[in-house]
Amino acid sequence: MINDGTMQHLPADRIRRAAERFEQDAVFAEKAEEHLWIVAVAHRISPEKVAAVAAGDESALLDAESVSIAGLGCYRCEKAYEPRLLGKRCRGPQ
Repeated sequence: MINDGTMQHLPADRIRRAAERFEQDAVFAEKAEEHLWIVAVAHRISPEKVAAVAAGDESALLDAESVSIAGLGCYRCEKAYEPRLLGKRCRGPQ
């Protein structure tokens, strides 16, 4: 991973390993009835940036200024984070 202060370049094998680890965490959380807390970040990009990314210029994507929302919640039950949910069992999708 290369971090230049504004974005991180993740090689495909590292992304694959992270996805495998996340899947293992999800299986464990389901068995243990635990919440699997995540932060989902959405970036707003202009049509020009879309074209640049499509052409292979990853530097046009994921800068701090483009963050439009960062939501904290449980991957399993899809509930937004609330302090009362900490330590409570997660029953998954309802």
